[in-house]
Order: sequence, then structure tokens, then C-alpha cells
Amino acid sequence: MIEGGDQAAHFFGGAWTEAKLEIISAYAKSFQTALKNQPFENWYIDPFAGTGKRTEKRQSGGIFEGRPFEEEIVTFSGSAKRALEISPHFDHYCFADAKASHVRALQALASEYLGRDIQVFHGDGNDCARGVLTAAPWTGPNSWRQRGIVFLDPYGMSVRWDTLQLIASTRKLDVWFLFAAKAVRQQLGGSIQDVDEPKAAALDRFFGEPNWREEFFRAPEGQVTLFDLEPTAETAVNLGAIGAYARKRFADAFCWVSEPKSLTVRNVPDYFQLYCMTNNNSEKAVALVSRLHAGVVKAHEQASRRTSGH
Repeated sequence: MIEGGDQAAHFFGGAWTEAKLEIISAYAKSFQTALKNQPFENWYIDPFAGTGKRTEKRQSGGIFEGRPFEEEIVTFSGSAKRALEISPHFDHYCFADAKASHVRALQALASEYLGRDIQVFHGDGNDCARGVLTAAPWTGPNSWRQRGIVFLDPYGMSVRWDTLQLIASTRKLDVWFLFAAKAVRQQLGGSIQDVDEPKAAALDRFFGEPNWREEFFRAPEGQVTLFDLEPTAETAVNLGAIGAYARKRFADAFCWVSEPKSLTVRNVPDYFQLYCMTNNNSEKAVALVSRLHAGVVKAHEQASRRTSGH
């Protein structure tokens, strides 16, 4: 990240980032269109929002293009800016980030949309979600009117299980979660010996249970209990298996969980997995979420095939 003055140029991402953002934006647009005539107040909650924009260094030129090698700085709309550009717009927006420079950038972005109800929080995204969802109007007489989308795009394993439980308990929110399977794999290491107390605590907070130990580690032959695990007990887990366990856990909190959209980073499939989830009481609402999800993912995949020439 390169900072200048009160603003921050947020350098990150690639093709997988655009794929993620295009799907989320398309879903948010479809969500707003589907509910535009309903008596609801619609929210867009992005607790790990970054700056609202993202910046990439792109290389062009060289021998194959017949011109000198060049590096250019390209800025794209991030999740917050894309959400604000959707029409019909949401009734309420909540953005948060732990970095002060990112918060200043979000505040500057919010100032471009006068008349909108845009809240910008500085702090942990889990605390932001809890602060919003445990206060009016999410509690009290008007809670029945609240609906919305929560986009969880954390740094690594920053989302806590109790945050997912809180979101699910509202039964009024559609959740898009960018699950960092690679980050979990790094915490697990190659054997139980690699998982020290801080890593184990982080995995417990993330999965909300200690059962990942049994899920990912197996005792050597002849040992029958988890307590018999030796440092030589290696895990054969891969990113797909981590995603399968995560999806099983998500299904413990939400009544409907999508198949993951695999996102490849640096030629590593399943580096990230994008999930859509809901815990709505209404079968009709769940069916709508499922239909909107299938529609935007299919449209994105078709557009990707056209772009790639396949």
C-alpha cells in the first residue's frame, strides 16, 4: 500500500479479485431489483471494506508486443464503490476497516454520495457487524423491515465464528463470504506439531469448534485416539478438503449454503472459495437467494468464457 496525504492507494488483487467483485455487484443489483417493491429497508454491510477502490501494477509491452516494456498503475472500483453505484440504491450502507488510512478513504468516498445513509467505522470488522446488528433498527419494533447483504471479504481468517452465528440469527441477511482456504492451510502446517497454541486458538475462533483437529490430522497406524497424535502424524488435507469442511460448518449455522465458486490465485485453484449463504425463515426467500446466486454465477462464467475465447 502506498499512502499519500489522507488517502491510500490500496495495491492488491488480480483477475480473481475482479471475478469476486463482479459476482457480488451483480448479485446486489439483482437483490435490489427483486425487493424494490417490498416494504423493507435494505442494507449493504461490508465490514472489511478496504478503501473502496483497489490499485494494480500492470505490465505491458515487451518483445511479443513489439514495444518497450512499461509498467502502469491502474485503479479499479472496489466493493464499497461498486455497491454505492448500484441502482436502485440501498437504504443503508455500513463500511468498516481496521486501518485508519482506509477509513479516511472510505469517508472521502461516502462524501461523494450526499443524501445517502452511509456509516463508516474504524475498527475490527467483527465488532462493526455486532455493533450494527445488535442495535436499532435491527432490534426493536422495526426489525421486521430490515433486509440486506453482508459481504465478508476478510484478511485471512479474520471472521470469527460468533460473527457468522450473529448474522445467521437475524434470519434477514444474505451473506457472501470469501473463504481463504489457503490461509487455513498455512495455519495447519504439515503436522500437528506445526499448530502451536496461537494457531490452534485462531482455528478454534474461525471454525467455532475444536473438531478440525480430528478432521485434518490422523494418528499413525495403531493409535486410536486424538490424544495419541504424535508429531509425525501428517495431514493429507488439500484446499478442496478444507473447503468441504468449511462448507459443512457453514451449514451448521445457515439453512442454505451454495456450492463454492473456486478462485485461482497464482495458478493455485481453491486459493479462495466464494460462498453465498442465508438463514432466512421464508422458503420463498431462500428460493430467491438460490435463484439469484445461480443466475449471477452462470452469467459470470459465460462472460468469462467469451472473454477467454472458449
